[in-house]
Amino acid sequence: MPQIPIEERRAKGINIIDLVKVLKIYRRTHKNAVFSKDVEALFKERILPNKWYSYRIFLELINFAYKNLLASKEDNAVQLGMAGGLVVLKEYHGVFIEEGDPIATLLSLRHSWRSYFNFGFHEAKSDDDHSVEMTVGDYPDVGPCHAHMIIGWDMGGAKLAGASDIRYELLTRPWEGAGQLTYIIRFRV
Repeated sequence: MPQIPIEERRAKGINIIDLVKVLKIYRRTHKNAVFSKDVEALFKERILPNKWYSYRIFLELINFAYKNLLASKEDNAVQLGMAGGLVVLKEYHGVFIEEGDPIATLLSLRHSWRSYFNFGFHEAKSDDDHSVEMTVGDYPDVGPCHAHMIIGWDMGGAKLAGASDIRYELLTRPWEGAGQLTYIIRFRV
């Protein structure tokens, strides 16, 4: 699958609704916070969950949050991703959750990617009852912030399916030269 140029990449509004709310609150108490004209315009809009928004805006929002709200800590990005996954997968996309079966849930989450982004792909495979190897491909410029949010999202899905003691291990990191993001999610049922 050919890589989509960054100018043509889109993220659904469901990815940014809550983040925009949080950043608007942050801006009230941090008057020196600087955003692009596009983000400033977005702050004046009503964000629609099913509307496609510029990936550049999405990236600016998550990177600002990563630096200013999450102290540039990967584990904080995982927690943010998990919180988002818990809400969105429970309220909007519960079809991907198989209660009592974290393996089936994680395997089904690979189909959810296109509900949120018009680029890249998400794959999953499992050889046992307590782990799933996940891959995000055709997204070689994914940075640590979004990568860890994606991992957290998947962990949130596993939690909704009944998993406990959920952990992850990064296998490949595009920001260190790998061609794709690969990680394993391990858990207990």
